Amino acid sequence: MSFYLEIEPNGFGATYQSTIYGLALCRKYGWDFRFKPYSHIHSTNTSKCNSFIGFHNYKRPESNSTNIPYTHQLYGSSYDELFTEEVINEIRSNYYSTEKPDNPYSNYIAIHIRRGDVNQNNHPDRWIGINKYKEFIETLQKKYPHKKIVICSQGQKEDFEQLANVIIDLEPDALRHFNILVESDVLLPSLSSFSFIAGLLNKNTVITDIYKLFTFWHKPPSKWVSVLMNVDIS
Repeated sequence: MSFYLEIEPNGFGATYQSTIYGLALCRKYGWDFRFKPYSHIHSTNTSKCNSFIGFHNYKRPESNSTNIPYTHQLYGSSYDELFTEEVINEIRSNYYSTEKPDNPYSNYIAIHIRRGDVNQNNHPDRWIGINKYKEFIETLQKKYPHKKIVICSQGQKEDFEQLANVIIDLEPDALRHFNILVESDVLLPSLSSFSFIAGLLNKNTVITDIYKLFTFWHKPPSKWVSVLMNVDIS
């Protein structure tokens, strides 16, 4: 019997996350995983997303294939319980099997700041104030003085006027931003499936403090590191 995982139309991060969690669950139980190409991704070209993730070589679901429910139990599962080294290598191999957008940065820290569709009134559970990021950035600049800091966001330039000595990248191409997060030397993700999944693909240092300081339903890997716990978020 074969299995696949499909969710209602959503953003790239949540949709991609459902795919790799479905793959990991199938690998855990020895099930036959199938990939159903995405039919609609919010705010991003769906065809590009299908190509971008590199799952084109998997068999497609058949009429008797079972759709795995993307339940809170599944997306809240511990990373360490689902994602073996073999599964992560499989996902990364898929990802790098297709062409990626040019990354203009090197020797850098990437920070994903959720803006645009997130503000204090819209999705306030995803909102982290700029003053908190300012404190995070100052800590990172002390810890990694020789690395540039790149802010990836889809907000407005004026949203980041308080931040000093950083690069503000407001490119509207979400897949380009995603790749910048994946390839960073150090990644500070946000309360977002988009940067959470970039962290899973990232082979370098991913900072877990956001998930220690704020409520988020996805459980990060135990190997992610804590460097910001001295930051006062009161």
